[in-house]
Amino acid sequence: MDKYTTYSDTQLIKGIRQGDRKCFDALFNRYFDRCFSFVYSHLPDREISKDIIQNVFMKMWLGRERLDHRQSIANYLLVSLRNEIISFLRLKHNSARAESEKTVEPEDPSSDTFSKLIDKENERIFRELVSQLPERRRQVLLMRYLDNKSAAEIAEALKLSVRTVERHLFLAMKDVRRIKS
Repeated sequence: MDKYTTYSDTQLIKGIRQGDRKCFDALFNRYFDRCFSFVYSHLPDREISKDIIQNVFMKMWLGRERLDHRQSIANYLLVSLRNEIISFLRLKHNSARAESEKTVEPEDPSSDTFSKLIDKENERIFRELVSQLPERRRQVLLMRYLDNKSAAEIAEALKLSVRTVERHLFLAMKDVRRIKS
């Protein structure tokens, strides 16, 4: 048992604010099951639930300097998870609505060509950013976003734990943001 598991939430938040990854990992491990139960009760899909939790924790890490150790981290997580669920459902609803409202119009060949150029440019930029990542992170990120594999599928293919894959994804996204800016 490491010392971080005995830390109070307040101690962990103070450590996270100072950039201590072990405090962050301890907090993640402490609250993951509760978070998963909450999200899964609203969205009964294991992978989507895990993605939502990962997004909340990633946002928490990126905004760690704004965390207040005097406030309940459990409440912070529940509110953040609720907001992330609402955003997901809104996006899903809007996508379905937009899809159903599409009308069939004759395609303009020039717009199709322009779309293909934009897609190729975005793919080139993405590959350029990803090429700067460490090998394992690059591999995990490409499997997730180009091959559309779930964290569990990636873990199985690479003989890693799901949590390790999630960690690689988190760090890869952080690295991409850093490289991009």
